[in-house]
Amino acid sequence: MLIFEDVNIGCDEIIFKGHHLYKESIHYNVQLQMGLNKLSVLTLKGCLKLFIKNLLLNNSVHLKDEYLWIVDQYSWSYFHWFCDAIPKLLASMQVVNNPKLLLPEFYRKFDYIEESLKAFPLVDLVFIPEHSLCQVKKLFFPTPLAQSGHYNDPLMKKIRSTFREYFLKSTNMHLGERIYISRAKAGRRKILNEKDLINLLQKYRFKSIVFEDLQFKEQVAIALNTKYLVSNHGAGLTNMLFMNTASSILELRQQGDYFNNCYFALASALDIRYYYQICKGNFDSDKELILSPNLDYSLKELKYFSSFTHNSDIIVDLEKLELNLASMLDENPK
Repeated sequence: MLIFEDVNIGCDEIIFKGHHLYKESIHYNVQLQMGLNKLSVLTLKGCLKLFIKNLLLNNSVHLKDEYLWIVDQYSWSYFHWFCDAIPKLLASMQVVNNPKLLLPEFYRKFDYIEESLKAFPLVDLVFIPEHSLCQVKKLFFPTPLAQSGHYNDPLMKKIRSTFREYFLKSTNMHLGERIYISRAKAGRRKILNEKDLINLLQKYRFKSIVFEDLQFKEQVAIALNTKYLVSNHGAGLTNMLFMNTASSILELRQQGDYFNNCYFALASALDIRYYYQICKGNFDSDKELILSPNLDYSLKELKYFSSFTHNSDIIVDLEKLELNLASMLDENPK
């Protein structure tokens, strides 16, 4: 736990004091974009860009009490909120009594943020107005408990029990134990033969849902009662955090993606059985970049790899999927 005094929180959720930027408040991917070198020193260009942006802010907010800051530039997204920010919150509550939690104003746009915080009734929530420079007298800043995509297992189990205890009392929606999460309304990583895939899943009594059509509390209610979850790589799989121990998930993964193991690791932390299937992507074969985990790649190559694995649609081999479903469900193929 870091404790900062008389610091500023500016645009891009970065903490600084005078001309000093606190690197700990900058997500690793943003550090690369700003020009952070291997010695972890911000380049002059990155610093000047940030300071100019803060000089253009319209308002200044002064906070004289003690506050807690658990977010970075990625924390607003569903996965990073539940798997990076919430663990920081729960760990901080062990050392900071009745914390006043600071969040950027735009976090109000996402219903899952305020709804999920209701499971932690001792937290007092304060929003920083948009386009404002926030000056804080004393700021508690928990450093990451693990690199994003890796987990403190006992803490993740505690988070699950906290959410399940709270939401089981306040939600009542049951769609069955077998759920398929569709990314039909997502902007990327769709399944090109999804219609045929859904037909196959229906043979095994899976219910297909699109989380974009549901409120957060409805999503949680479904996950609370889910025993078998199937989806391609994406934020929907984060909902295993609300599933019970000894349940199962099947992740449909992009061919050549050796690095995005966050859901395998999350399942392991939660004692959930993990199955996966490698699926062909729709990127051009002559532009394909299949990386080996044993080799060192340039930043340019890694950026390209990340681009196609996080944006490419996939095609699911249905014969293999049926075998994997039968294995997960402990049933004979139909």
